[in-house]
Amino acid sequence: LLQEFSTKMDNVEVACCMFEVVIIGGGISGLSAASRLMSHGMENFTLLEARDRLGGRMYTRSVDGLNLDLGAQWIHGGSAGNTLFNYAAKKKLLGDNVLRQEDPQPTYLLSDSRSMSTADLEKVWELYEGFEDGSAFSPKVLQGVLQGGNFYDLMVEEAIENINNSEDSFLHNVEDIKNALDSSRIFLEILNGEELKKTNFELIDELPEIPGGDVILPMGTRSIIDELAYDVGLNKLELGAKVEKIELDDDYVTVSYDDGGMKKKVTTKHVISTLPLGVLQKKSVEIIPGLGDEKETIIQNLNAGRVSKIFLIFNETFWIKGEGTVAFAHSAEEMEEGRKNKDWRTSVLLIHEIHGVDNALVMWAPGDAAEIVDNLDDDEILKGIAGMLRQFSGDPEIPVPYKIVRNTWTKDPLALGTYTSPGLNTQFQDYIELSKPIPTAENPRLLLAGEHAHHLHSATMHGARLSGIEQADKILDFLGNLN
Repeated sequence: LLQEFSTKMDNVEVACCMFEVVIIGGGISGLSAASRLMSHGMENFTLLEARDRLGGRMYTRSVDGLNLDLGAQWIHGGSAGNTLFNYAAKKKLLGDNVLRQEDPQPTYLLSDSRSMSTADLEKVWELYEGFEDGSAFSPKVLQGVLQGGNFYDLMVEEAIENINNSEDSFLHNVEDIKNALDSSRIFLEILNGEELKKTNFELIDELPEIPGGDVILPMGTRSIIDELAYDVGLNKLELGAKVEKIELDDDYVTVSYDDGGMKKKVTTKHVISTLPLGVLQKKSVEIIPGLGDEKETIIQNLNAGRVSKIFLIFNETFWIKGEGTVAFAHSAEEMEEGRKNKDWRTSVLLIHEIHGVDNALVMWAPGDAAEIVDNLDDDEILKGIAGMLRQFSGDPEIPVPYKIVRNTWTKDPLALGTYTSPGLNTQFQDYIELSKPIPTAENPRLLLAGEHAHHLHSATMHGARLSGIEQADKILDFLGNLN
């Protein structure tokens, strides 16, 4: 009888409180929104976070004395034009000297256990730089794109044609260069969080890039989250509160959530929801009466991000510090065969060192490969990457990592993705539409925030921060608190 009574009590619905604002999500967007409210004298709010930790996809995990960022890692744009860089500097989280991640110029290894020649490596680096900055996007490539061709394939085709027609073509192994360039498309897919065939790169090129390089946080992204949590105050934060339903009417919003088996409801006038794009796409949280057809279409058109980031921890290193960046030059045929057979290894381009971690390398796999890898057990990944290193290097004695450390973001029910990118049908205006209050700016009951909802800096930590701040400002402006 006592057990039965306890079970019933655990599931009872409890109406909690009345707040002016409820913030859903304790990542950088939600915490920045909360901090903004606090700084303008608005303290009648609460923040609900489903996990037992803050940070969301900014997740620093301590392993064997190492701080490993399993999600977001760098401040993209280390200069005064970046709100997050400024915040980290103000809070003295960057150390005495700002550290920046250097763009790797990897050694390309070939599947037949050969290394590329120095001349071929230099040519690949030169050509890829043109691919990345857009200078290789020639009129001929543009014409091919307009006729339905893939821009990356067209750039590779033109580059190889130019080498073959040059006077120094005899200095190069053109097939090796082509294999390296074909593989390097994976690097663009890692940068943008999705396979090229699903991404609107024309729109990505239109978005501004803040100068200053990729800045390293010496204590990990957790240092940012901890400072923001301190600014807000732990009494404003409720962990383990998994939101299940958001119900809007003309005057109030009711948020229903599960708190360790106890069903609770909280009533508020305004909600800032920082639910990740993947969660919105799956509709894991019921929103009544809905976001509207336009927003729903925009959400489904965006890419939620599919990238698997895995730390490979070794008992002993086989590389010299500063020279541990390796790229695997798969041929186009090998990659196509790998896709058909769902072999994730042919979608792994890069492993590289990470600052402050001497005995680990980081491996990346984008797109379909990320979903495959996220569903494999650790042993399969360990054997797979060790086999690749031995095959491509020709060294049968390269050690197997003794463990991997990762978070499987594509299957994590509270993330269902990594960082967003525009889908083929996404337009610039869509980001602005996502940030518009529901139902109207004159009656802002529900506002969406997060890295997917900023029109200039999506897929970045500073974009997520700005989104939270800007949505908080709309509420403060509505309430007359924005000075």
